[in-house]
Amino acid sequence: MPLPQRAIIALTSQHTELYKPDGNETGAFITEALDAYKAFTAAGFEVVFASESGDYTPDWLSLQPEVLSDADREVYEDTSSPFRSALDNLYAAADLSAPDGFGILFAAGGHAALTDYPDAAGLQALAWGIYAAGGVLAAVSHGAVLFTGAKGDDGRSLVAGKKVTGFTDAGEAEEGVLDVIKTWDRPTAEQSLKAAGASFVEPPAGRKSDAFVETDGRIVTGANYASAGPAAEAAIKVFKAL
Repeated sequence: MPLPQRAIIALTSQHTELYKPDGNETGAFITEALDAYKAFTAAGFEVVFASESGDYTPDWLSLQPEVLSDADREVYEDTSSPFRSALDNLYAAADLSAPDGFGILFAAGGHAALTDYPDAAGLQALAWGIYAAGGVLAAVSHGAVLFTGAKGDDGRSLVAGKKVTGFTDAGEAEEGVLDVIKTWDRPTAEQSLKAAGASFVEPPAGRKSDAFVETDGRIVTGANYASAGPAAEAAIKVFKAL
């Protein structure tokens, strides 16, 4: 039986101070969620949003003019737009059932994902259910850390032995946030993926803004927020070839 053209876009439900010097908060990276949403809906997918707890806080950087275009800001700020309506009515992970209901799970990032995705049992169960049913997993930037804690009966992570990419340690240093992340007592995305047994593929341009996507079977990952749309499109391509 073919998997349905329905996608879950996962968001971090956490938020915490990150950006210096004003202590602005990291949270769910809105442009990553929106770019993925646009790609999926353009391809005819029904899309729902979910976080571990059923809520989200926008990442400060993701709402800045250099990241969020005027057109995308209009969509985000219009609370009646389909995107914003779906975003504001997101599900708690425990309220969704994966294996027979969705074909793709896409994990958006934001640095805050480092603090809840590794232990997000509900989102991990959704990811594992979709993958075990033959579906596609995708992530961008810090989002792939969600899959490190999704493990099979053998205790191996979903990404063990897979080629994946994500936000690099060099990128964290370039953004000047590595020292703050160390105070969270959480590994970076690169460290987390390597520790889970993944083969981490660093983008040729490192943290630079060029999109970079890695596909290994039914797992698709993007390196940075510019990669969200391309990663979603790559996931759709994999899904259509199932």
